Amino acid sequence: MRRYEVIKYFFCRYLKKSNSILDVGCGVGEYLKYAIGNNRTVVGVDLDKFQIKNKICDFIAVQCDASYLPFTSESFDLILFSEVLEHLPFPARALEEISRVLKPGGVLLVSTPSKNSIYEKQYLVFLVQFAIRILQKLLGRKVQDNVGHISLQSPQDIKKMLKEKKFKVLSEHYRGFCIPFTGELLNFFFRFKLVVKMYLSIDTYINKKKSLAGLNWSMIFLCQKCLN
Repeated sequence: MRRYEVIKYFFCRYLKKSNSILDVGCGVGEYLKYAIGNNRTVVGVDLDKFQIKNKICDFIAVQCDASYLPFTSESFDLILFSEVLEHLPFPARALEEISRVLKPGGVLLVSTPSKNSIYEKQYLVFLVQFAIRILQKLLGRKVQDNVGHISLQSPQDIKKMLKEKKFKVLSEHYRGFCIPFTGELLNFFFRFKLVVKMYLSIDTYINKKKSLAGLNWSMIFLCQKCLN
């Protein structure tokens, strides 16, 4: 929710001066619902056919790979690229394609988990896997783990990549302190009010301290494509 609030704020802010919008990895169109109307061209692409088939608003849905966008160069004013980069084997290629289809001076809003976050620490992942196995026995059913993060970036890495693809970072934000637990495991622990209270206290404290921003899970970058 921390990430969602930041992305929604900037996405809606730049919608006001955008006539063509693209969401790369749109899912069902959770953000695109804010873009519909005002004679805008609203396009969402996703690799998952099931996602775009069940879209929640009336946008142009295209099934394709982020690394090969079927659009002419300089077609869009605003592009959203949220929680996709970490799943791609060649993230730089996807950013190159996004740069190609974005107009000079256009805005890119990108978010991805931070490699430096506490969520992605390998020794914690090992402990979590152990806890998951115990929970499986307690619940008597299989608990799905969070998988598929094959291209995690540090803040320095992604800023370097964005610069190479002709993007200027206007602002960067770090949100969502998250311990490395699956959704179901969190739901189990969050039944206890004390756990929820402790988590909210830690999350609030970390978000107030810039020096601790790297512990947050999500990195959000507001970028502009260079004119030259």
